[in-house]
This record gives sequence, structure tokens and C-alpha cells, in this order.
Amino acid sequence: MALFIESMSCWRLRRRPANRPRAGTAPEMRTPVVRPSRPPARRIPVKVERATFPACSNASRVARARQWCRVALRCAALGLVWLTICGSCGWSQPGGAAVAAEQNAAQSAGVQAESQPNDQPPADGDAAPAPEPPPLPKLEEMSLPTVEELLTKPPVDWVVLKTGEVVVCQPVHPRPDTIAKLQKQLADSASWKPPPVVRQPGESDESYEARRRARIEEFKLRKRKLEFLEIVLPQDATLPDDKEEPVYYIDLKDIDRIIYYEDLMLQRIDKLLDQGDYRTAFELLLVLDRRHRDWPGYAERVQRLLFLEAADRYEKKLYEQALAYLEDLHQRNPRYPQLFEQLGKVVQPLIDAALAREDYRRARYFIRRLASMEPQHPVAVRTREELMTQARQLVAAARSEWDTGDYAAAADRAEQAARVWPELREVSETFQLVTRRYQRLYVGVVAEQHGFVVPPPSARRRQELMYARLFEVDAFDDAAHYRTDFVEEYTPEDLGRRLILRLRRAQPYWKPYRPLTAAELRQALLQRLRPDDALYDDRLASFVRSIDVDSPYSLTIHFGRVPVSGVALLSFPLTAPASTGDSSENGKPTPVATGPRGSAGRAGVSRVAFVADQPSQTPDSPGALSGDRGSHVGATQRFVQIARHDRSVRFRRVVPEPDGVEEYHVAEVVEIEYDSYEKLLQGLLRGEVSVVPRMPSWLVDKIEATGEYFVQPYAVPTTHVLIFNPRSRIVRNTELRRALAYAIDREKLLKEVVLKDPLMRRGKIVSAAFPSESNAYHPLVKPRPYDLYMAYALTVLVKQAHGGEMPVLKMACEPDPLIRETAQAMIANWKRIGIQVELAELPPDAHRRLAEPSDVDRSERAEWDMAYRTVRMAEPLTELWSFLTLDPHARVESLQSLPDWLRLDLAALDEVVDWQSARRFLNTLHKKLQSNVRWIPLWEIQEALVIRKNIRGFPERPMNAYHRVEQWIVQPWYPRDR
Repeated sequence: MALFIESMSCWRLRRRPANRPRAGTAPEMRTPVVRPSRPPARRIPVKVERATFPACSNASRVARARQWCRVALRCAALGLVWLTICGSCGWSQPGGAAVAAEQNAAQSAGVQAESQPNDQPPADGDAAPAPEPPPLPKLEEMSLPTVEELLTKPPVDWVVLKTGEVVVCQPVHPRPDTIAKLQKQLADSASWKPPPVVRQPGESDESYEARRRARIEEFKLRKRKLEFLEIVLPQDATLPDDKEEPVYYIDLKDIDRIIYYEDLMLQRIDKLLDQGDYRTAFELLLVLDRRHRDWPGYAERVQRLLFLEAADRYEKKLYEQALAYLEDLHQRNPRYPQLFEQLGKVVQPLIDAALAREDYRRARYFIRRLASMEPQHPVAVRTREELMTQARQLVAAARSEWDTGDYAAAADRAEQAARVWPELREVSETFQLVTRRYQRLYVGVVAEQHGFVVPPPSARRRQELMYARLFEVDAFDDAAHYRTDFVEEYTPEDLGRRLILRLRRAQPYWKPYRPLTAAELRQALLQRLRPDDALYDDRLASFVRSIDVDSPYSLTIHFGRVPVSGVALLSFPLTAPASTGDSSENGKPTPVATGPRGSAGRAGVSRVAFVADQPSQTPDSPGALSGDRGSHVGATQRFVQIARHDRSVRFRRVVPEPDGVEEYHVAEVVEIEYDSYEKLLQGLLRGEVSVVPRMPSWLVDKIEATGEYFVQPYAVPTTHVLIFNPRSRIVRNTELRRALAYAIDREKLLKEVVLKDPLMRRGKIVSAAFPSESNAYHPLVKPRPYDLYMAYALTVLVKQAHGGEMPVLKMACEPDPLIRETAQAMIANWKRIGIQVELAELPPDAHRRLAEPSDVDRSERAEWDMAYRTVRMAEPLTELWSFLTLDPHARVESLQSLPDWLRLDLAALDEVVDWQSARRFLNTLHKKLQSNVRWIPLWEIQEALVIRKNIRGFPERPMNAYHRVEQWIVQPWYPRDR
């Protein structure tokens, strides 16, 4: 009995559903209910079928099912026999007849329901007929989805029937061209052959035949299915109660077309483009491209969007953006309507604006961009011819100037022709001819936005260019090594108390200055020895006792006490004496110069002006260039400023080189200013400049990696140091200076801000303002560590001393973007311990006002309290005095603002008579300065001079940006279009 019940359960599970056709028979053409999402659906009046195709099992499962059916039938027969026997014996249970009658009635009702069609009402009329669903919407009644619906709701397709009605369903497949692809598959199915069925070993005939018939039925159903489109209703569709799955089949003959979800997006994009909402249209295009790449109609919408965007940017006069859109459009479709004309309209104002600023490189750039798309475009052809004609005219003018011997004017014309159109052959030939004779050196620097407490870097740099010192530092290892271009023989006598100088009688042709006479040198020395002179030097006056002129080119200096380094005392420049109306004994005008404040010098005495304060000479000034080596220019002056424009300064040789020599050198130096180091790097790469004196370390590494430049490290590293204003009362507090020093995280700032290199390959932390390789640097004096707790404790003591409140400190910094960024980072460190510091914006003449004598206690607050500066101190023996007093001249009165112990030590330093004693004294002074926090050394950076590889003759380890610049050779080169 249990076996019988189990078999009946298996048979009942495998019964065919009432609404599913039997296998092997064609599906009946019924009209089930299809419910699209909007509006409610009705019965589709075409051949639409539900998914009633049974899933075909494999042969083994079919055979096993047949065996179970035979077993079930046998068990049923045995059960009937058993019930008959029991009934005849009177074993029937009470109510058995009634139950059997109910079962028979139920079975007969089930059979009748199964045989009755689904679309007919029940035979007995007890159940009411189902209500007629609303009709399907017409195509003209459908509303286009909004942007929000397209981006947030599930995608749907519109199946448009030939009756004009629309069925909304989930995306159909395959897509696109679904109907064409299905019809092609249906046509190809005519040549399909039933798959062969191979008999398995040991398989019976019945099992093989059943498996073969099942395979054939499956093959027929697959072909039959190609005549219909399978659709799935949207997830939010409402299904009838008797429908379990939202899958239906529509005959392909009843379908007019399919409007895909992507087509709905394209229609919405068209409306957005018509409305001018280009941003939203672009976002929809991105979504469409990610959903289905290269959808039909996508490329046309993208092209239209690009064209309309370009027209919109053109109307707003954003021509470069418009050109970018048109270039993209041209790459996609070069023959797009009106594209050719629009390109000319957009490029023409760009070229005109560049030519108005004489930015020929930019004009050529836009011409190349236009010609790369349309080589024969009238705008490109016409502008190219105009520029080539202009370049030929400049070449002709350069040739004319060359014939007259005006090499500077010829170089101007040749360089301008190379800027206008560098690709012409005659431009290249003329440029090489002229610039080999008259060489220009273009130097790129960062513009200074404000003043500083000492002469700014630009003043120091131009001083090094314009004036050569009598003795100048030429090399550095652990001490400074001097050289001179004016003294031929240097002879110390009488144990250093007498110094004989024999001057050069002539200079080589490539030297830009005339020979120096003994009388001129004596006058320059006397000027620095007179207390009433602005350039009075207390240190030099304390050493020199008298000066004798032995001959026109020989001079003897007598020292009252022996200096450690006589050449270090004589390391100063000479400037030009001007002519006056007075006459000397020989009837010739006596040279008289003008001091820094305009005071006239005494007759017969040459007064020398401080270089940083001397007015720049022009061609109209007494020191104008004339080519005569006897002109009134400084004996040690190499270059003179001839012009200054908004962003450039020009310097020219004092004495030009003669004609007919074998090799020429730099005749003119042009400094070009940029707003930032990034702009400076851009100018270097474009070929606007060839030399960069100062560049951040991380940019130097990138430049060196290109292989197109020499990167020459300076002989003396650059030290960054904080100095204190001797006139400021608040920074006289030692605890405050210590707190400031302890609160600076030097290592972090050096790695992250200054070098941007965690390995610190081009820098290190130091404890003095002079180089760590110098003899004056004490190796046992370590940099002060970063200790935030100690800094905070010292700050509390300082605030208690000031009554609980401490004024805001003012810090000045050099006019350099990198230094200013580092200063801001240090200010943030000090703020953590409660010290408020702000940057002080100083006027351009701040260093001149500080050098003026004044009472150090005349005001309660100074203009600045501390300053962040950089220095290259090659000779601490003579430079330390000026560094600590911020006075360019060594004067005793400038020491009044320093502590007593420091004044005595600086005075005692001049009493030292040998190098060993000087070294020990400097080491001791280093320890004292670090202990008393008279300065806060930060780090030293190994900066480098960047030089283009068309330049040669420069030193391997230069001392400054213009070290021996008169010997540099600039080979002809100009940037070409790439």
C-alpha cells in the first residue's frame, strides 16, 4: 500500500499542468493577459503565447520515468483487486461509498475542467467570467521617460505591434535589430538537421527509441520557438492570479518594430540638445556608451553635441575650448556639415590675439593644429604665408645691420626672425652667422614680489654679474681659494706686514674690462679708509697703515698688524669714476665719482659706490659703452645694465670683443622674470631661457633626467637660517629664541617641503650659517633637536615674563616662493606651542633703511622680529661680521646692537694672526652662537646651476650664477617647433 501511494505521488508530481500543451503537439494560439507597466494591459488581440514550451529531459530521465509509470500502473491494478476482494468480504469501512462518490465527482469535475478551454467560462455557470482587462496603450499615447526615470528605474523596451499598440517589457534579446536577427535564424533553421542519437552500450530498444523521440521533439520545439519573440514583463507589472511567470511569446508577424531602451535615451538626448542642456546630454551619452558601446545613433548624437558645444564656446569667446571640441569632432567625422567653416572662425581670433602680443610661437601652434586637420584651409595657408614673408623681411634687415657692423641690432633681427618662423633655411643661416659673433645669454629667474632686510637675491646676483672683485673666491673645499684678473704678482713681505701688488698691464681680448692702474687702486682703498666716507670699512682701516704707489702698475700696502688673509680684506669691487669740470696738473679732467647718496667726492680721489645702491648705468650715462678701453667705467666692472622692461633686464659687456678673433664669448646677458618656478621650468623647456641660477631640488632632478641640460652644483652649498633683528626687544629673550628653535621639525620640513625627497639627497640639517665642510664649522656642535614639550615649557615661561600675553611676532622672508612656503610651515609649528607669528611684507628699500645709522631703542616694536634668509658663506673670517650685524660694511657702530660678549668676540677675531688660531676661534664662536641661539640654522641645500648644452666654458663647480661669465661661449641655437 505504501508502494502504491508513493508511486501515485510521483505520477501526480509529473502531471502536465492544465494550461500546458502535451509534448509533441503545437502550442495552441491562445491570448493570455499581458500587463505592461503603464497603462494597464488587456488581452492582446494577436497571437501571443505564454512560455509553455516544456523543458526536455535527457534520455535516462525519460526512461526512468516510464519505468516508474509501469510500476505505478501495476500497483494500481493490484490495489483495485484488493479493494474488490475486501468489498466482497464485507470489509468496507463506514462512509466508504460516500467518499468514493465524492472522489469520482471530483475526478469527473477535474477532467471536465481540464478539457474545457481557458478562455471559456465554467460549464456549470457557477463561476462568473473574468473582467475584460483595459486595452493596450497606443504609441502616440506613450510619454518619453524623463532623465531621472532613465537613470534610476530599470530599463524597458517598447514592442510596437502592427495595430499601433505598445507592449512594455524588459530589454529583449538579441539587440539591436532583434526582428531581423530572429528572422535570419528562422530562415537558417530550414537547413538544420535533427541531431543524431547514438545508441549507448547495453541500452534497450525502448529506451533508445524514447530518447530519440525526445531529441526530435526538442529539435522541433527549438525551431518552432524562432517564430516568436520572447518577452518578460517589467518587475512592477501585475500578473493574473493563474499566471506564475511573466514570460510571454509574441508572433514575429504581429510586431511592427521595437523601440529599445537605448533609443529612448537617444530621443531624450535629442530633446536636451535642442534645449541647450549639453551637460545632461553628455551624462546620458556616457551612460549609453557604458551600457552598449557603438549603439546605432550614438555616434551621430556625440558629433552633434561636440558641434553645438563648440558653437556655444565660440559665442562665449572661449576659442581654445571651442577648438578642442572641433578637433574631437574632426577626428570622428572630418566631413561633418559646416565643420570646415567653423574651424576657420574659431582659429582666426586665436592667431590674431597671439600676433597682437607678438607671441609667434603660440600663433604657429594654432596654425599647426588647424593644418593637421585641414592642410589647405585658407586661414592656415594665408597666415603661414604672412609669417614667412615677415621672417624673410627680418632676415634681410639683419643682413643689412650686419654689413654696417651693428651686431647687436643684427642679432635682434635674427632672433626675431627665428621667433616668427624658425623653419626657413635663410633664417637658420643668418641666425648662426650673427649670433656666433654677438652672443646672448638668456637667464630665467623668479620675480621678487617684496623687499627684504638685506639686499635681495636679485641684487646680489646682478652685483656678481656687473662687477668682478679685486680678489674673488674661485674655489672652495674646506676653505676659500682666491684668484684675480687684475693683479699679476702678489708678494707678501716682512712677515706679512707689507704686501706688494703688481698689476696687469693688459687684459686678454675676451676680458670685458680695461687694465687697472695703481693710482685707481690707491684711490679705491683710500675711500674705504676715510671715516667720513659712506663705504668706510673699520676692519680694513684697522689693518692698513699706509699705501705707496711704486709705479703706474705697482702698489705697496703697509699693514699696522698682520692679517690672517690679506686677499680676503681686498675682496671688493670698483665702480666707475665720472668726469667733472675740474682740471688736474696735466690739464686733463680729474675723475670724480658720486657716492651712494649723491655726495661729490674730493678732487683727485676716486669715490666708490656700493654696488647694491649704485644707480644702473644706461647708454646715456657717463659710463656708457663706447668700445674705448679708457672710457669712464669701473675698472672691475664687467657688464652694465642697458635696458629694463616689464619682465626682463638687459646687461651688455663694458668692453666689446674686437673683430677678426677666432672665438667670441658672451656679449649680452638677458634676465627674464617668471611668476613661479613652474612657469620658469616651462620657459626653460620651451627654449625661452638657457640658464637657471636657482631651481627647487625636485625640479632639478626632473631636468637632469631629460639629458638636455648640464646640472652644475655650486661649490658652496646654500644655508637656510633664521636671524633675529638686533633692534627688536622681544627677541632679546633667550627662552623665546630657544622655544622657537625647539618647535621646528627640521627633518620633516626638509623632506616634505624643501626637498620633497624622503632620502634628503640634496640637503642636510646643520648647526651653523657657514658650510658644514668649512674649517669654521665645529663637528661636535649638533643641530638642536625637535622637542615640542621643551618648546611649550619655554613658551609658558616667556608668557609669564610678559604678564601672560605675548605679542605677535613678525617674520620677514626672502622673496622666493619656496622660502615663503617653508616659512608658512614653520609658523604652523610655532602655533602649536602658542607662539603667534605672521609674515611681514617689507618695502623694496627695506635693506637700505636698515643700513642707516639709528638708535636701536628708538621704538617699542621693530618692523620685523626675525627673518628667514639664505646665504653662501665661503669666508666666515670676513663675512661673519656683516652677516650678524646685517650691515654690508664692517663698521664698529653696527656692533652696538649685539650683546657684549659677541661684540668682543668679533673684535678679537680680527686680532688673530694665523690660520690655526682663526680656526679654533671660529669653532668656539660657533658653539657660543648655537648655545645662545643668536641664530637658528635650519639646513643646507646643494643647489645647482642649470645650463643648456649649447653653452660651454663655464666652471665645473661655479661659485655663483655668473662665475667667469665673460668666458662662456653660447653656440647658436634656437627652439624649433616639434
